[in-house]
Amino acid sequence: MPRSVCPYFFAACDAARRQITRLRTAWVWLAAGLGLTIAALPVAAQDPVSFKQHIAPVLRTKCLECHTEGNAEGGYRVDSYQRLLKPGESEKTPVNVQDVASSELFRRITSEDESERMPAESEALDEAIIATFRKWVTGGAKYDGEDPTQPLIELVAPSEYPAAPKSYPRAMPITALSFDPSGTRLLTSGYHEICEWSLDGQLQHRQGNIGRRTEAIRFDRGGRNVAIASGAPGQNGEVRIFDYKTWELRCVAAKSEYMVLDVSFDGAGKRLATAGADATVRLVNATNGKALWISKSHSDWVHSISWNAAGDQLVSASRDKTSKLIDAADGRTIRSYPGHEQAVHVARFSPDSQRVYSGDVIGKVHIWSVDKGEKKKELAAGGSVIALQIEKSNLLVAASNRTLRQVSLDKHEVIRKFEALTDWPTAMAIDHGQVAIGTHSGTVYIWDLKDGTLKHQFLAKP
Repeated sequence: MPRSVCPYFFAACDAARRQITRLRTAWVWLAAGLGLTIAALPVAAQDPVSFKQHIAPVLRTKCLECHTEGNAEGGYRVDSYQRLLKPGESEKTPVNVQDVASSELFRRITSEDESERMPAESEALDEAIIATFRKWVTGGAKYDGEDPTQPLIELVAPSEYPAAPKSYPRAMPITALSFDPSGTRLLTSGYHEICEWSLDGQLQHRQGNIGRRTEAIRFDRGGRNVAIASGAPGQNGEVRIFDYKTWELRCVAAKSEYMVLDVSFDGAGKRLATAGADATVRLVNATNGKALWISKSHSDWVHSISWNAAGDQLVSASRDKTSKLIDAADGRTIRSYPGHEQAVHVARFSPDSQRVYSGDVIGKVHIWSVDKGEKKKELAAGGSVIALQIEKSNLLVAASNRTLRQVSLDKHEVIRKFEALTDWPTAMAIDHGQVAIGTHSGTVYIWDLKDGTLKHQFLAKP
């Protein structure tokens, strides 16, 4: 489609691509500044190679993205030890302990032909890693885990993450934030940590043992537990549920080789719904993290998940251009709303759960009925919809054109435009009559919803 036909569509897409590039660059910049690299664990000459400690981490970081369920290049998967040993479409034996040279996996990682060498479109593996693979195969390609069918991500997901840096070389994008139950503190995403701030920007607490990047911070209704969705893009994702008073880790849930992008407690705080870049919606027990069901009805990233008032339905928003109503009892899709032309970033129920508000990448908020899935109205956000929140009788819309609008739910009229944003909004939270916006530059803004006054503004940089 030529740009002249729909210049607004292309402008929105270009803006979205620029934002993704900026976010990616910022994270890479920080990693480089902290000296973080991925390397194979050393193996002493006299020691056997451990699949769990030496092979699985390399497979996870170098191979899993292209050789897993739903994305198995050449029909070959490495997402478990059992899968690793099964041939792909070539029917060639991946691992032959009798002849390492004839092992297709080893041949591929050592090939000098870039069209064949794995990892594809990447630098060749280090000689130390290749030597470790050779030693593992010639040593019998043994498995030292408990279950050879166990997903790789569960086998190698760290129980303890690296410590956060003492100070950041620069502020990072705020990818998630939330008010605490009292409304007197704000929790923001950090690098392998969550930072707690007083509303005037004084750092109160730094909680580590978090994945590299945090996508969502959600409290249960009672404020006792907090769920943190974190991980590393293209490597792993999970949800960690903490006791907020003590920061004791209660459980880890929804482990995946893909990022978890959103989480939401039900009203009772007993169930937790997750949305992931693996195109799944999951429901887990919020006490022990055990999966209750997994829905695979979406075909692309699921950006957002939210409960209705009764706690019997969920609404999702996906990059596959749809929003779906999901039965919370069994994960069955009740209804799919296909009215969006492009990726849907976020979806929220109205207070009476009769309507859904869903926002997309081209700056449209669709209002559609729950009973029939029919579009009732469409609102213009002015830019790619980054976040939607509903507070009593108001809809708050944060968009990529550096705007935050307060819209009435009855007449759908703009009540107020909040001023002061100087950068892309990247996350939003509402509680206790106040709204907080985190931005790409790391700046946090907090407004009073009653009169629109800017109460606080600070740079969330430890």
